[in-house]
Order: sequence, then C-alpha cells, then structure tokens
Amino acid sequence: MAETWRLIIEPQPRRASVNMAMDEALAESVASGCALPTLRLYRWSPAAVSIGRFQSVADLDLERLDVRGLDWVRRLSGGRALLHGNELTYALLLPLAHPVAQLGILDSYRALAGSLRAALAALGVNADPLKARARRMAAASAACLEQVSSWELAVAGRKLVGSAQCRRHGYVLQHGSLPLDGDPAALAEVLCLDTGGRERLRDNLRATATTLAHEMDMPGVEGELPDWQPLARAFACGFGNHAQVDWAEDGSQPAELEAAARLARVRYAAGAWLNLR
Repeated sequence: MAETWRLIIEPQPRRASVNMAMDEALAESVASGCALPTLRLYRWSPAAVSIGRFQSVADLDLERLDVRGLDWVRRLSGGRALLHGNELTYALLLPLAHPVAQLGILDSYRALAGSLRAALAALGVNADPLKARARRMAAASAACLEQVSSWELAVAGRKLVGSAQCRRHGYVLQHGSLPLDGDPAALAEVLCLDTGGRERLRDNLRATATTLAHEMDMPGVEGELPDWQPLARAFACGFGNHAQVDWAEDGSQPAELEAAARLARVRYAAGAWLNLR
C-alpha cells in the first residue's frame, strides 16, 4: 500500500534564514500530527553557506562572505559547511513514529538512499552509495563535500548528493543538497584557511565532488538552469515511485508560515544560534 506524503516544491528561492525556519516549522507540524510526512524542494537567494548544527562559526571567513554577497546560516541538521548556489535542496520530514524514523541512523540513511538514487535516475544520472572515507586529517574538514558519510550518493566516486540528519522533538529531518552546476571548490574561498589550506581544499573538492550538469555532460551551463521546476518534479517522481509514496501537493499551512516567519526573525537571522563557537 502506498503512503500519502505532502510534496512542497517552492516556486521561488528564499533567503537562508527563511529556508531553515521553514524546515523547522514544517518539522514541528509533522511531529504534532498536523501535517503529513513532507518532502520540501527549494532554492536559495542570495547564494548562501550553511554550517552544521554543531559546527563552529569560526570556520567561516565572514568578511569574505560579505564581500562576495553571500548569506550564511546554521542548519538544524549536522554535517559540515555547504555552499548553496544553483542547486536543488531537499528537506525530508518524518514523525518519529514512521517506520523509516524508527530505524537507526545508518539504516535510515540506507533506506532513504534508495529513493534518492531513484530520484537521480529520473534525472538521467546513475549514482551509487558511498562508504565513509577514513579520516586522514588530524582535524575534520570544515567542508561537507570533502567528507563522506555512508550512503551518500556519488557518480564514479565523486560525491553528488550530501545529506545530514537531526532527530528531535518528535521528528526526523534529513537535509540534502544536489548541486546543479558551478564550481565545487567555490566553498574554499569563504572558509577560514591559510593560503596553503585553501589551495589544498580547492584541489580536494574538485577531485571528490561533482555537479548534476557535469554528470549530464552539460559542463558549459551558466546561471540558473531554465527547467528547475520540471527537474524538481522529476526528482520527486523518482523518489516517490521507489518509496511507494503518493504525493499530496497541499502547500504550507498558514500556521506553518507564521511559525517560520517568527523563527526566521528570532532564531536563524541573528543571536546565539548562529554564533556557536
């Protein structure tokens, strides 16, 4: 029997603080039983860096971010820094009572990786799950794409979709980022690194990460791909077919939008949440 989940494909990009606030507001609604399990697909404007829930803001070069006109925000989910430019971001929100949420963390990643792999196949890309790389550095890298967690997806060994989870207040939230085009090494320009560290990170990111345009043999694509909405729908269709989910496109509820506006203002745009060190 297919389940029914809510699908939200945002028609317009949003600021970093609003995107993170929307995800938290939707998660709380799902946890309370006021909304179905939800898949939200969205974009960012302006481009922004998100850092993981427990990552230090000291990893970011805030002056360089400002000069480049980039926003930044702290996610609820874990992991390391990501640069969100021209991409498809997903947030999957499940109540803790859901069978996938009842699995352990690695098992839930594995269960969802199959559906994400099917979503990429619907876009014409065959991806495979990765095994976590052994850490070779004394300290963990600040860049998400330089690190690999089990069941993240890659093409020919190069990471394409990075994902991170959090579990709290009755829900599981899984975030993921699918870069559509651009330079995977661009993140290196806004992290706190010396010249040698910046160059090393650029080289590593170009060797270990990729984009959808590159894997679809469209390396010359510039700017926003013109077919983002059909692309998002194809992604959702592939995901839903594998997960045996029927989509209800109900949109965000007024109470969720109100909660998101408050969270964006008091939590994600300023204050102690952002400045954890």
